[in-house]
Amino acid sequence: DLQFVSLCLIFFSLCARIEVGDSVFCVILFPINYLPLKLFKFFESLINSYPQSPPVKPPRNLRAFLWSMSEGYRLYFIILTILTAMIGAFEAILFGMLGDITNWLASSSTKSFFDEKKYQFILLVIFLISGIPLVIIADILKYQTIYGNFPMLMRWNFHRLMLSQSMSFFNDEFSGRISTKVMQTALAIRSVYITIGDIFVFIFIYFLTMVIIIGSYSAILLFPFLIWVACYIIAVRYFVPKISALSKNRADAISLMSGKITDAY
Repeated sequence: DLQFVSLCLIFFSLCARIEVGDSVFCVILFPINYLPLKLFKFFESLINSYPQSPPVKPPRNLRAFLWSMSEGYRLYFIILTILTAMIGAFEAILFGMLGDITNWLASSSTKSFFDEKKYQFILLVIFLISGIPLVIIADILKYQTIYGNFPMLMRWNFHRLMLSQSMSFFNDEFSGRISTKVMQTALAIRSVYITIGDIFVFIFIYFLTMVIIIGSYSAILLFPFLIWVACYIIAVRYFVPKISALSKNRADAISLMSGKITDAY
C-alpha cells in the first residue's frame, strides 16, 4: 500500500538520527530528520484553533451551516480533494500497469525481457516514486491540519457563542448536554468534510479510472461493475435514511445521558 510506504519513510527518517550515533551519518541524514518536523509544524499552523476575532452566529439551514463552518479554510479542503483524486487515479493506473507487466512476462523471453522493457520499467519506477510525495502531503494535510485543528476551531467558536447566551437558556437545558453537543458537532462537521472530500472522491475517481482501464480491454468486463454500482445505489437509498435516523436518535440519547450525569455530579 502506497500510503503505508510513505508513512514508513517518514517514521524511519525520524528514527535514523536517534539510532545512528556516527556524526557522518548524522550530517547526511540532517535534512531527512528535520524536514518532517518542519512540515508538521508548517501544516499545523495553517489553521489557528483559537482565533481572537468574535465568532459569527451560523445560519440555521444545514447546508449553509456546513458551508459557513469552512469559511477561510476551504482552500485546504480543495487541495486535499485534488490530491485524493490524484491518488485514487494513481492507484487504479498502477493496477493496470501491473497487468501490463504480466503480459510482458508472458510474451517475452526470460533472457531478453529486461533489455526489451527497460525503458518501460524506468517509467514504472518514476511513476511509483512520484506517487509517494502525493500521499505524504495529503496525509499530513489531513491529519496535521484538518483532523485536529479544524474541530478545535469550531469548538472554540461554539464555546464563545454559548457564553453569550442568557441565564434562562442554561436553566432550561442540561449543561452537560450542551457541552456534549458542542464537542460532537465539531467532530460531525469534520466527518462530513472528510467523507465527501476524501473518502467519496477517492472511491469515485478510483472506480472511474478502473472502469476506463478495464473498458479499454473489453466492454464485456464492465457489466460486473455496472451491476455492482446498481446494487450499491439501491443499498445506499435503502439503508442511509434508516441509519441517519438511528444516528440522530443515538446522538440525542448520548447527549441527554451525559447531561443528566454531569448535572447530577
